[in-house]
Amino acid sequence: MKKLLAMVLAFAMILSMAACSGSGNGGKTDSGKLDTSKEVEIVMYFISDRPAGQDIIDENMNKIFKEKLNCTLKINWIPWSDYKNTYNLLLSSGEAVDLIYCAGWLGYSQLAQQGAFKNVDELWPTYAPDNYAKATDEAKAQTVVNGKMYCIPTLWATYYGQGPLWRTDILEGTELEGIVLDSFENIEKYCDFCKENYPEILPLEMSSNGSNYDSMWCRSLGYREMGIFYYDPTEEHPTLKTFTELDTCEEFLTMMARWNEKGYYSKSCLSDTSGDSSADKGTAFMRCHNVDSFQGYQQKTNLGASDFQWQFQDIDKYAAHLPFTQDAVCVPSGSKNPERAVALWNLITSDQEAYDAFYYGIEGTSYKLNEDGSVTMLDPDTYSTSGMWTVRTTGLTRDTEGTPAEWNEWHETWEKMIAENDVWEKFSSLTVDTAGLDTELANINDVMLKYWSPLELGLNTNGIEGGIAEFNEKLQQAGVEKVREAYQAQLDAYIENMNK
Repeated sequence: MKKLLAMVLAFAMILSMAACSGSGNGGKTDSGKLDTSKEVEIVMYFISDRPAGQDIIDENMNKIFKEKLNCTLKINWIPWSDYKNTYNLLLSSGEAVDLIYCAGWLGYSQLAQQGAFKNVDELWPTYAPDNYAKATDEAKAQTVVNGKMYCIPTLWATYYGQGPLWRTDILEGTELEGIVLDSFENIEKYCDFCKENYPEILPLEMSSNGSNYDSMWCRSLGYREMGIFYYDPTEEHPTLKTFTELDTCEEFLTMMARWNEKGYYSKSCLSDTSGDSSADKGTAFMRCHNVDSFQGYQQKTNLGASDFQWQFQDIDKYAAHLPFTQDAVCVPSGSKNPERAVALWNLITSDQEAYDAFYYGIEGTSYKLNEDGSVTMLDPDTYSTSGMWTVRTTGLTRDTEGTPAEWNEWHETWEKMIAENDVWEKFSSLTVDTAGLDTELANINDVMLKYWSPLELGLNTNGIEGGIAEFNEKLQQAGVEKVREAYQAQLDAYIENMNK
């Protein structure tokens, strides 16, 4: 890691170097200085459904962009219903696109290796110096693929924290008032209370999307995840294990079987395709998720849209940032205006007026500023902040009206934990290359759905021991050892580089 960070920081020394290919459309001059003498149109793509009120947002922001950078921005939308088919085809088509959303879950590393994006080693620090300066060394390291940077990561810190999100209004005046669900024992106490006092409402939200309790269990013990595998980051040479290979697997499955028998969730939950919303709707009392969901739920209450009161507890043993490349922006290889595009991104992520126009829209029309500095979106059905999540920037992004104080307090808590202990944080730059494993990963995903989900929830028909044996057999048939070998090699290489 030290070697990698040193390499990334060395890029700052090339600020005066000219990029190898000029745009000819108002990009750089021979001296490397940005040429804005000619107005250009920057073409951007991201994944989101186009808001009904986007036209006036575009008109307003482009007045600002033209004034400050002599350019306009054309946003193209890849709808959620079609992104799996459209995204990769767009990048392989050679279409002239200047900026595009990307992320680890969209295959950033693989796409970079395939030549989908321009190298930004020079573009980023030269034409987006403010953005580059704000990015942490960790974030910069995460952009590197085969020794070069191919994206500009988000400047918005997100965290690994996960845990129970539960209703507290039902506990007022009871012996459980003020209980903190910081252990599985306390979660069970809460669920028992719910069953006894509100038998018509399920204690736990559960659907075909799975439970997340297996992940939460492992994370509470300090394990980190790598696909379907877990490893102990405190070990000198950590080895990847499936859940059933962990010493505490049977203890967890016994607990879940007990929760099933107690009726904490529906026995038909795996056929429920309605999504994870029962807690928000009041048909369940608790959800296993993250602090962002807590913000959204409690915000509705603070704004008078709900009578429910909520609390959240991070149950993870350690704290860490999620990869900054989970939301990123790339310059596709077909870009005609790479310099101006990166300069525009710098403007949007460093200038409050430009940021507000891009992200929130028009003050008095799409949003209003409150006395406390927070934002109220005036007509969310027409426009409700930009779908380009990468743009979120610490220092520019405003709290939305009704944001609970605890939301920011959790962020401060995690930053302190990370500063004091980097057990998880030092692995935040580890990204998984899945090249050549598509068949095995598809088979494993099928096994997880068909065999692990019912076993985890105590819904299988052959008990814990029989369920474990069947699951392990199916994993072997799916090709789990090939995937484990590939992932372990990447983990070993990462640790070796980190220790140099």
